[in-house]
Amino acid sequence: MAVFSFAFLFLGELLVIYSELAVSHKFQTENSQHRLLFMLAMILLMAAAGSLLLLGFMVGIEEYKSIWVVNVISTSLVIIIEPIIAYGIYRYAPDSATKKSLVFAVLGLLSAMLL
Repeated sequence: MAVFSFAFLFLGELLVIYSELAVSHKFQTENSQHRLLFMLAMILLMAAAGSLLLLGFMVGIEEYKSIWVVNVISTSLVIIIEPIIAYGIYRYAPDSATKKSLVFAVLGLLSAMLL
């Protein structure tokens, strides 16, 4: 079950972050006609992402018996995934503070899941 909660949380956070960053990038680079259609598509994607996050929290609380563990996993995933997607969309390299935060987030995620 822990694998399912992690997978739901991972996919949900991935889709939420992608839709946020993709819309912001599209609004920066495209004309207004395509922006609205793209935003509507991202709203639908965000709805699917929200459903996955709800499933992740429901399964996670059942598995870990603690909302705090599920919160740490979810927050750590955001810290890990967001710089990767931001780099993929914007092509900005992370600074040294972001890289250090990423290392600590991975350590926090592992400790929450394994301890």
